Amino acid sequence: MHFAKWGGDVRKSEQRFYNDLHFIRSEFFTNQCRAGKTNHFIRNRKMPLHHLLISMLVRKGRLYMELKELNRAFKIQNGISKPGYLKQRMKLNPEAFKLLSIHHAASFYRDTSAIKSWKGYLILAVDSTTLNIPLTEENIHQYGNTAKHDRRGRPQIGLSCLFDVKNRVLIDMKTGPCKLNEREEAILHIEQVPKVIGERKSIYIFDRGYPSGEFFLDLLERNKPFLVRLGSVSFKKEQQSMESDDCDVRITFDKTRCKACKKESSAQRLKKAGFVELRFVRIDLENGEYEYLATNLTREEFNTKEIGVLYRMRWGIITIS
Repeated sequence: MHFAKWGGDVRKSEQRFYNDLHFIRSEFFTNQCRAGKTNHFIRNRKMPLHHLLISMLVRKGRLYMELKELNRAFKIQNGISKPGYLKQRMKLNPEAFKLLSIHHAASFYRDTSAIKSWKGYLILAVDSTTLNIPLTEENIHQYGNTAKHDRRGRPQIGLSCLFDVKNRVLIDMKTGPCKLNEREEAILHIEQVPKVIGERKSIYIFDRGYPSGEFFLDLLERNKPFLVRLGSVSFKKEQQSMESDDCDVRITFDKTRCKACKKESSAQRLKKAGFVELRFVRIDLENGEYEYLATNLTREEFNTKEIGVLYRMRWGIITIS
């Protein structure tokens, strides 16, 4: 059982693991697992709650063989059967895993000696993807079907993560329908951050699927330092107006941009704001092309070269698997 994978520096990882075990055994966490069902997990039979949780965290997929190993590891007399195990698992409130994840990550940041930062900031990256899930009518109804009309159904869930790339800690993760709104999920991640890292300074890094006028307003209103890669057509007029590789740019929310908003409330918000001013940085790539980045970080703290280095740190979220 290797809990250090998402727990940052391996130093004191054993101490954090035992801290998690103590939390799992607490009455508070047990009540969260019950989800209001007071008759669940009240007796320690063949598979008490803390054994059930550990078994689910270390499982790899071959239930029959793994149950035999669990019976040996937990010294379960007569062994727990597959139906018995599944019955216990059905009682568990899945929201408990979110609570455990927050507790695990927060315990890492309480140990200041283990935290890695860059220029005094935690470097936090946001990304999203989709995952295939079992083909059932319930899953298709709940999460959506990504298959074409003439093909067999293929339900998928949307997955969004906030990851500390220097410490390799998964701070927050959310699932939803396959066509989740990346920007809305990103803001929800940001609102979750203080529960995990406290008031530490952090920089949020986003890929080219995130920039929009309203998203910039969301970040600026929350006073969050950020760095966003721009796609080739994202604020293209402003990209072409750059007179140097590092300059201040005004993004004006004209009628065309307001009209392009899918929601009327978003259009009215852009119209009311009128514009935003950001720093645009142009990076010359080895293949002869350019990479455009938008940020509110100041030149006093981060020069042009450092902005490029900072964005490259985002690749840590791509390799977490």
